[in-house]
Amino acid sequence: MTAIVESERERLSASRCLARPVFRLRRLTSIGQLRAVAAAWDDLWHRSTATTPSARADAIAVWLETFAPTARLAFCVAEDTDGRLLAALPLVHHSHRGLPSLELPGNSWCPAGELLVDPHVEPDYLLPALWQAAARWPAAWVKFSHIDLHSPHWRLWLAALESAGGLEYRSDFGEVGLIDVEHNAEAYEASRSKNLRKQMRQIVRRLERDGGVALEVYDRLAVDEVEPLLRRGFAIEDRSWKGQAGSSVLRSPGVFEFFLRQAQGLAASGNLHLVFLVHRDQTLAFEYGWSAKGTYFSPKVGYDPAFAEYCPGQLLRWLLMERFQADPTRRSWDFSGPLAPATRRWITRSYPTATVRVVPGGLRALAARPLLAAYAKLRSARAAGAPVDAAHLAEPESD
Repeated sequence: MTAIVESERERLSASRCLARPVFRLRRLTSIGQLRAVAAAWDDLWHRSTATTPSARADAIAVWLETFAPTARLAFCVAEDTDGRLLAALPLVHHSHRGLPSLELPGNSWCPAGELLVDPHVEPDYLLPALWQAAARWPAAWVKFSHIDLHSPHWRLWLAALESAGGLEYRSDFGEVGLIDVEHNAEAYEASRSKNLRKQMRQIVRRLERDGGVALEVYDRLAVDEVEPLLRRGFAIEDRSWKGQAGSSVLRSPGVFEFFLRQAQGLAASGNLHLVFLVHRDQTLAFEYGWSAKGTYFSPKVGYDPAFAEYCPGQLLRWLLMERFQADPTRRSWDFSGPLAPATRRWITRSYPTATVRVVPGGLRALAARPLLAAYAKLRSARAAGAPVDAAHLAEPESD
């Protein structure tokens, strides 16, 4: 890890002279305070190496207002003398087994927020101060869920935690698939398996003979145009097994309203993509997508099981990738979730993620350190398939 961090520092130093501006640290403790600095927050997001639009101020606020309206916020920001944000770390208070913790906002429905750092500022100068500000909140540990271990800002952040003497435990390792868009459709298709190419071409020919197939992409919507298209899309998901299980967006109380508010905000900022696969006026598949900084994200996808013989979800990806190869602004496609057989066949590479729990230094961490060490021991035993004596191990939370 240290070698990776040093390499990143050397790259940054070689590419530009990093500034050491005078800055002050601030705490944001309410959604209203977050919305008040939304323009400065989004300006920092644009400058940072973070790409997901769910880290923008409005997206975080909508998530908080839906899923954690009464939660205590522990947002730490660093700003220069002109009020320009240089770094931001959104954290939310939680409690596990009676012990207070801090976590990035987000849940199984959607991530919301991540570390933002101005890449033109000296990280060794800024990040330790930001961590010290976060560590002063009353918490036994700080949890960063499913972070990209190869991203520049998270590399440098973990180095700052290490230098500050925090006890760190990593778990929930995974890989997220990604397609590098090289703007050469023939080369990309040739790199896929022969079976996949044959299958997609056969399905396209069948559908063309039976009335045609089309990809509808809505990426320039006005806010008032979002709702009917979004409802149409999630109706497709509701016809799948998720609807039967009661876990679809439309059958989960308040969740469609959350995605509607999020989608309207993303449409206003130009980050929304709604994609439909259509055959003879029937919608076969739908994808709820985000687009930012040359990267396309696909956090939600669904298809109508009545058309399963056409592999509609896979066909949607095939046709959408053809479109991206012809788009000079597109650099990558991030599949946003754990690597699975359905996505592995499309990717050109993957990147590692992990959940990182950090116990701050100081006397108040003494009680949490044995608990975190026991948690690590328990997870290791489970991973190895060894019997676990739960009476001798304390688990701070259930994943």
